[in-house]
Amino acid sequence: MAGLGREQTNHHLLNRLLVDYGTLVLRRKFDSIYPPDRLQDYLSSPAFRVTLDRLFERSYIDFSQYRTLQQRPVSSADFDISLLAVLLRNVCRLRSPRSPQWGFYEIWDDSIEVNIARLRDYKNKFVSHPSSASLDDATFKEYWEKTRSAIIVLGGQEYAPFINQLRNQRIDLEAQNRSQEFLEIQQSFQDLKGMLIPMIYSYT
Repeated sequence: MAGLGREQTNHHLLNRLLVDYGTLVLRRKFDSIYPPDRLQDYLSSPAFRVTLDRLFERSYIDFSQYRTLQQRPVSSADFDISLLAVLLRNVCRLRSPRSPQWGFYEIWDDSIEVNIARLRDYKNKFVSHPSSASLDDATFKEYWEKTRSAIIVLGGQEYAPFINQLRNQRIDLEAQNRSQEFLEIQQSFQDLKGMLIPMIYSYT
């Protein structure tokens, strides 16, 4: 990570939060509804096959995700955050996929569905389709807190220490950046020194 600027560090840390802990909390929510030891039976059922084909035909899941759900043995450990969000929305006995909580949700709404939708939307915005690989401090702080809140609502306070530990990695990353900058300056000085010495001798 050496050499990242502050805004790139912001982007890196928010990506880590979404991909690492966002995926984990959605996987655990999915596993609580369809336990891993019974997942194979459910995914093999005719009802799920119909739902899977419908989701694929409507482009809610892509071909790679479609194949992942068909593999044997199947495990939710292979599901990414997008696939987990689609399954939680469509096959996990939560609110209807047509419910507003899955799309045009209110800022004050802290329901399960809304927080799943938030993680899905933030992942699309900052991981899958980012406008840039950097975030200013204000944007980082806003979405870090929103993502942190969604994860804790869905998974509980047990996630808080791990999220805080990840947040504190900024200190280490910035220290690495300063160290890298120092080494680059030192190398530039050595390069300049190497150019000047032959010039000095040429005039003696």
